[in-house]
Amino acid sequence: MKKSITPIIALLFVILASCSPAQPRPTATAQPTRAAVASATMASQCTVTTILNLRAGPGTADRVIAVLSAGDTLTITQAAVGWARVLTGTGQAGWVNKTYCK
Repeated sequence: MKKSITPIIALLFVILASCSPAQPRPTATAQPTRAAVASATMASQCTVTTILNLRAGPGTADRVIAVLSAGDTLTITQAAVGWARVLTGTGQAGWVNKTYCK
């Protein structure tokens, strides 16, 4: 009788172990300061000065995803050296060379 119970117990143990995965405990996260939130949410704008490529990344090797016209107003959401991640008036996101957006 002992031999027939052991495989059943082992099988139950495997089933129970697979049905109740260990849940990670939530950890406390640091709350951003009011100043950090304000600076992160404050976006600036610029106006395109000439025909300008909207690119998938901050470089001339990145794919062109749209062509912008002079006078288009863009919202800058992020800056990199010489480049800005922007949103167009239609909500399209991409990167432009900051030289051509004043």
